[in-house]
Parts: sequence; structure tokens; C-alpha cells
Amino acid sequence: MWPSTCPYFVFLQPQSKLCTPEDINSLMSSEFPTDNDDLLELIKSYMVHRPCGVHNSTTPCMVNGAYSKGFPKPLREQTGITEDSYACTRRHAEHTHRVGNNDVDNRWVVCHSPYLIWKYRYYINVESIALVKAIKYIYKYVYKGHDRTTMQFGRSIDKVSFT
Repeated sequence: MWPSTCPYFVFLQPQSKLCTPEDINSLMSSEFPTDNDDLLELIKSYMVHRPCGVHNSTTPCMVNGAYSKGFPKPLREQTGITEDSYACTRRHAEHTHRVGNNDVDNRWVVCHSPYLIWKYRYYINVESIALVKAIKYIYKYVYKGHDRTTMQFGRSIDKVSFT
């Protein structure tokens, strides 16, 4: 099981990068699944940001009376890519689900890979960034703590490089 405070970065080769909304949707989601009840329960267990602000002002995500994590996220009909190459995944206005004592919709779902949640059954926030500017973001996390790993996957016959 992965420690929750440990960021992992996966660098993709240029031909494998997520460059279109379709590419992003094939690997990432910010929605409750509608076709798999078992995966729905996993998303409800691990990938829902609990309501904060006017809903609950004592949560750690509230800093000086403001949301520090950006939840609830706005609903979006389509996945898009921002000018600085961050993926903004779609969030349809579909069903509301009961999570703990709260009724939540897709605005509260943390971006994730359905495959990774299914495989590891753990909180794993997944983001897609495709610009060199992302290096600043990455170094912010690399120097955050001592327990970290960076992996690069490429055309190597007999090894995977860990740094």
C-alpha cells in the first residue's frame, strides 16, 4: 500500500502523452461511474472530497475562510486542456450519491484513474500536466518530504529507472 503523503510522478514518452480530451478521458475521471457498482463504492470510499466551507467550516481544506483545494469543482460538459496544459476533466450533472452524512455529486469527486483505484483500493489523485512549467509543480512536491519516488518509463530492455 502506498503512503498517502508520498507523491509519485510518471513521465510519459512524447508519443504516449495525453494530448487530447479523448486521451485524458481514456485514463482519468472526475465522475462517479454509472456502469460499475463495485467501482462506484470504491470511488465513494476513497475519491470524494468531503464538503467544506458553508457545509463544514472546520475541515482542514479551509484556510482563512476560503477553500484551499478548489472544491466544489465546477460542472463541465467536456474535458478540456487549459492554456498552461493542465487537464480539466468533465464533470456531468448526473446523480447525487450519499457519502457519509453528505449528498454529493461529481463536483466533489477527486480526479483519479479508475484502473488504479480498482487495482490498489486506495486514494490516488491523478493529474495530467503537459508543459515544461510543470517542473515547478513537481519540485514543490519533491522537496515537500523525504518519502518520494520518481519513475520514468521508456524503451529499456532490462530495467526501470528509479531516482
